[in-house]
Amino acid sequence: MKKIVNWLLGSVLMIAAVTMLSSVSANASTYYHRTPTRATARKAYYTTDTKSHTFRANGNYNRWTFRANHDLKNYRNTVWTTTQQTDIIMHGKKVRYYWVHNSKNGATGWIWSGQLKPKLPPHPKQHSSPECACPKRLSKS
Repeated sequence: MKKIVNWLLGSVLMIAAVTMLSSVSANASTYYHRTPTRATARKAYYTTDTKSHTFRANGNYNRWTFRANHDLKNYRNTVWTTTQQTDIIMHGKKVRYYWVHNSKNGATGWIWSGQLKPKLPPHPKQHSSPECACPKRLSKS
């Protein structure tokens, strides 16, 4: 009788330990799947988001996680240049991320494409085309 009680108690403890360990490891981190990284043409962007970050990636294609490395609030007037892109599957949807770098201080990281806005080229000082929509300078008479 004592052997049966010990066996039952051991079984219950084993099941409880397995249940607790499996629930802890499932909630420990969120993993994502990503596509292979592709090179892109270098384009200049800026961001107005002050609450997000650039991210460093950890893991491989099937167990991809993010770790914040730069706060965007510290880079308000920064021009970011994109060089690579990858698509990450988050909650069943593809989300595009770009690898960006800053030439002023060398900051790099992955950033969501929705936070980037294209940097407009500088406006030419001379108006050679009549189709230009900007206000023309008044000529001195």
